[in-house]
Amino acid sequence: GTMRSGSSHFGLRDSSSEQRQGQVPPATAGTMRIFVNNVDGFLAGAICADLMKLSHSIMGTQKGSSQDLIPPMVRKIIPRIEVRKLLKTVASCDVVVYDLHDADLEEMELVLRTLHSSELTQEMVLILVSSIGVWARTQREFEYVPDAAPPSEHE
Repeated sequence: GTMRSGSSHFGLRDSSSEQRQGQVPPATAGTMRIFVNNVDGFLAGAICADLMKLSHSIMGTQKGSSQDLIPPMVRKIIPRIEVRKLLKTVASCDVVVYDLHDADLEEMELVLRTLHSSELTQEMVLILVSSIGVWARTQREFEYVPDAAPPSEHE
């Protein structure tokens, strides 16, 4: 089926009556909610350490099962198998960080589709981290575009 804006299909808040202008205070330092995908990844650990300067409310998903690799500043691990909770958590955050090298692209697509179809009650910054290795894996599609007029050598 199709998803309507404000749909509570994923348990996201229906925002019809509660988002009048100015009712939701802007996130201030310390109260900003930050979601980081795969907090136990190498790059995510460094990102969490930097984000700690902005907020003490960092949460995220975990790639492996070892608790040792979770950075100490991460307050909460959201289990991937609880998809509804994951989507709700991401939608409630002010900053969302995905390292494309580590990300499950199907999960990320679901998250992005959900965010796109939700009426968020806050401004959100979405940060996608990529490397040349990520781009090397993308499928290339070439499209033949004829030139309007081939450049003349006599000009």
